[in-house]
Amino acid sequence: MRYALKHFLAFMFFMVTIQMIQYLFYMDAYINAFSRISNQKLNFSTSYKSVFWQIALPTGYLIICAYLYILYYIYSVPLRLLIPFNMLQYMMWDACPIFMIDNAYKEWAILLTDSVFAGGVWLLAIPVFNKYYPVMKHHIPLLFAIYCISIMIVLYKAYIYNRKGNENNPLVRIGDKLHLDRIL
Repeated sequence: MRYALKHFLAFMFFMVTIQMIQYLFYMDAYINAFSRISNQKLNFSTSYKSVFWQIALPTGYLIICAYLYILYYIYSVPLRLLIPFNMLQYMMWDACPIFMIDNAYKEWAILLTDSVFAGGVWLLAIPVFNKYYPVMKHHIPLLFAIYCISIMIVLYKAYIYNRKGNENNPLVRIGDKLHLDRIL
């Protein structure tokens, strides 16, 4: 049982970190799309939605990783089936704004891109995990730290997209001191 818990934790922290790094590459386009949909520059800290993001980002992907772990490692679902299944789930999530908000259909390209990359290409990290697990199993605290840092970087980038109201956000102040805005 101990081996299974180590394997599960390493898988979750590794996969969510890969997801966050991948998301950073097209995050601006994704946020721009939702700004155009709502006809205002999206602000992540001045509404109830920011609380949702702060909770959903660290925990939501862990839940996704849990069901992927169960499907892949416990039920032995092959990647050739898991990738389209996960892409379909991401596509349904990204289709919600298209069906619910007027003129959101104009942003179908970035939402489809998110479905393909976040839902499908992301799962190609599983073979990488399988290959390097013998090394990763000894570094679970490091994987957890990298997981936390990757989430904080994504949240920082979301907060600086529209800085109005984010001046006193501790994450923004730390990121600004580290000059993350120049790096990202």
